[in-house]
Amino acid sequence: MKYKLPVPAIPLLILFLVAFGCGTTPQETCRDEIKNHNETDVDCGGICAGCDDGQSCQSDADCLSDNCNDKTCQPEVDETCNDNIKNQDETDVDCGGTTCDACPDGSRCLVDDDCECGNCEDRTCRSEVIESCDDDIQNQDETDVDCGGSCNPCGDGSNCLVDGDCQSGDCNMGTCQTLPQTCSDGRLSGDETDVDCGGSCNPCDDGSNCLLDGDCQSGSCIDYICDPIAVTCHDGRLNGQETDVDCGGFCPPCPEGSECNLPSDCQSGFCDGGVCTISGENLCPADPDKTAPGVCGCGTPDTDTDLDGLADCFDGCPYDRDKIETGVCGCDVADTDSDDDGFADCIDGCPYDRDKIETGVCGCDVADTDSDDDGFADCIDGCPYDRDKIEIGVCGCGVADTDTDDDGTPDCVDNCPNTSNPGQEDRDGDGIGDACDDN
Repeated sequence: MKYKLPVPAIPLLILFLVAFGCGTTPQETCRDEIKNHNETDVDCGGICAGCDDGQSCQSDADCLSDNCNDKTCQPEVDETCNDNIKNQDETDVDCGGTTCDACPDGSRCLVDDDCECGNCEDRTCRSEVIESCDDDIQNQDETDVDCGGSCNPCGDGSNCLVDGDCQSGDCNMGTCQTLPQTCSDGRLSGDETDVDCGGSCNPCDDGSNCLLDGDCQSGSCIDYICDPIAVTCHDGRLNGQETDVDCGGFCPPCPEGSECNLPSDCQSGFCDGGVCTISGENLCPADPDKTAPGVCGCGTPDTDTDLDGLADCFDGCPYDRDKIETGVCGCDVADTDSDDDGFADCIDGCPYDRDKIETGVCGCDVADTDSDDDGFADCIDGCPYDRDKIEIGVCGCGVADTDTDDDGTPDCVDNCPNTSNPGQEDRDGDGIGDACDDN
């Protein structure tokens, strides 16, 4: 007796077989020790998990390190050394530690290797102490009179630029301070606005609770929440790390006549006596719009189109405020991985099902399990535990619909299974058909 696959299941089965071949699922191709389908190396890349360093790739998404260079997965690029935040094992902002470059004089350090000068003294990078450190004048690179910079660290209340300028090791909003012990107790205490930050403690990260701008690293407290730095660069106030209103520090460089601390605070690239000036020398003679290289160099404007704090020349997504690299999904599309399966939603056919990346035969949230290994997933198999049947038929799962005498009635319900008895006549009602009843 012949049986047909249910009509609704046929299109799904055809798509499944065309995409992955008979009996092959995406998960299986990723562990068959063969480079097939759209894998970039054996069992990795493409629809599979990312490849290890040294394996072949086509894009960053093919690599565990998210770094594909010359079609080969390279070690992960550490971006923390350029984020204007002291994190990881850095000893000062974006320098020192085992990953970032050595720090300049005046920066905070732990060992000599943390310093460009090769000398870490009193947890501060410094070359030989020069005579200017004892002349009762603020000069050279001192941040206050005879302290900070290349000189010894300053006491509380003195001016500073980095933590290394202070004896306490903490430069907060340009002033050396000693933090209360409650600032590291893991609790909301004292005058903190959030746990161990705000108030008398260090400023808080974005998203933390605040009362004043000074409670935030960004210098911007809006509706009692610390907002990103980019917001403060357009609020018409002198706040955050700005050296003048909406410029300098982490904001775009300032025009001539504005206050500054460093050359990078100025559009001209020259900070003279705390004021941005224009040098007599044009450092970009072939660029009519610039007299100094600025952030992007001569010939390239320092434009930040999406106002994310990173100039377009360094921004892989200059029109997307939330991304600085294209990532897996490209600009303007977040690389969100809702089901945390290692595949961004934009390339995940089942973004909310951690066990599937394509709908397969059964669709998302239903596994394409084939319990009886008959080539039909349980979701379309009427007898998922009977390898010989995909429909219950007359006899039910686990019992073959065999018709030994070929009379049109399966043996399981045939009163004469070995003798043809098409009408199933049984005149004496004893359960044995007339065709095979000797009584």
